[in-house]
Amino acid sequence: MKLNPAHENANLQLARLATERKQGAKALAYLAHVKGSDPAVRLLRAEATYWAGKRDAAVKLLGGLEKEANADPRILFTLGRVYARLSLYDRAEAAFRAVLATRPGDAEVLFELGRTLAARQDSSQAVYFLAQARHQAPKRPDILLALARATEDAGFYGDSAVAYDEYLQLRPGDDTVRRDRARVYGYTGTRLEEGLKEMTWYVQKHPEDPVGHYHLAQFSWRTEPEKSLAQLATALRLDPNLAPAHVSRAWLLHRLGRAEESLPHLQAALRLEPQNLRALDQLGLAYLALDRPAEAEKALRQALAIAPEDPEVLLHLGRALGALGREEEAQRFLEKYQQVRPRYREPRNEPGMIELAVMPEPERRKREIERFRVMAASRPDDPKLQMHLAELLLADGQVEAAIGGFRKLLTLNADSRIWEQAGQTLTRAGQHALAQEFLKRAAQR
Repeated sequence: MKLNPAHENANLQLARLATERKQGAKALAYLAHVKGSDPAVRLLRAEATYWAGKRDAAVKLLGGLEKEANADPRILFTLGRVYARLSLYDRAEAAFRAVLATRPGDAEVLFELGRTLAARQDSSQAVYFLAQARHQAPKRPDILLALARATEDAGFYGDSAVAYDEYLQLRPGDDTVRRDRARVYGYTGTRLEEGLKEMTWYVQKHPEDPVGHYHLAQFSWRTEPEKSLAQLATALRLDPNLAPAHVSRAWLLHRLGRAEESLPHLQAALRLEPQNLRALDQLGLAYLALDRPAEAEKALRQALAIAPEDPEVLLHLGRALGALGREEEAQRFLEKYQQVRPRYREPRNEPGMIELAVMPEPERRKREIERFRVMAASRPDDPKLQMHLAELLLADGQVEAAIGGFRKLLTLNADSRIWEQAGQTLTRAGQHALAQEFLKRAAQR
């Protein structure tokens, strides 16, 4: 560039580097010397425009490229990656799904789609596609690590432990992943001792890592709360801005009857993360324990604005209103709590979901039907389980059994989202009369 400031390729490479660093204006200045109009340059220009703070203009540029792509899988794949980098996950998912339709066994496409779904917090779908990617490329560390994270987020802890194991066979020196695997070992229950041993080793080797101390505290907070409090104190000494440690320490102090001591931790967490739902909920609960219901209501109203159907917030707000003598208002929230209260399900601690994801569709559906049939029988009042079972039966062509399952669902206490989903499923299947019953209920809520 010193020799020739207008050198096109030098400007292009510098623009790429600036874009990677999210220096949009700087990248655009370099691109002003680049005359090329091929898709790669236009994608780079669109991304630089985004990081320069011109989001709408960037989206327009990308949309134009998408139209011109004519379903070219190479362009769509690159476009999907750009959308994902810009956190435009719905567009990224659509692009990757379009590519997958033409390249169904491509490990790279499956991997990128899985990562996008994980970023959208659609963990179960992410697991499905990442398991497919692992099946196609079983020795790729990046796929295994993404699969381990997604299965953990989905609550499939046994599968997550297996994926972490496979990753660490390829990358045994990755201590941070060893730390995360130890945490998952603890969640499985069956590998608790392994997890504790591994996490203890990690903290001894990396005593300066606050996250290690925070995770180590999780191994003892139910059985040895004072020991756990000490670990959390160490984590917060190392990083006073570790919001989850503040929330966890507050929860433990409240559990030990020390609600007053929990308040500074909750207030600190909310200074760091004002929209932290669990911190607001716990703050309301702490104020209730301290007989300060007006302050409890204020905190819980903030939580309700973030998550209007969170069952714990509804329950605690109902209690706060009751303590304030507003019984009729309190009753409305307690009734809503009854509608949306969780039917607790144990996370899946034993491996098997990854294997299920790569089975042929008929076998996988058969296994899923049996699994949901057992779960629905063990928790007959759970509308979500009943709906999923009915949907699986319908997809499998067992129409009569599915209709019976949907009619049973009508006898359960469910919220409007379940009624609406069931109604839409039945409408698509041509079962219009039964669909109307669900959609009417959804409209009444």
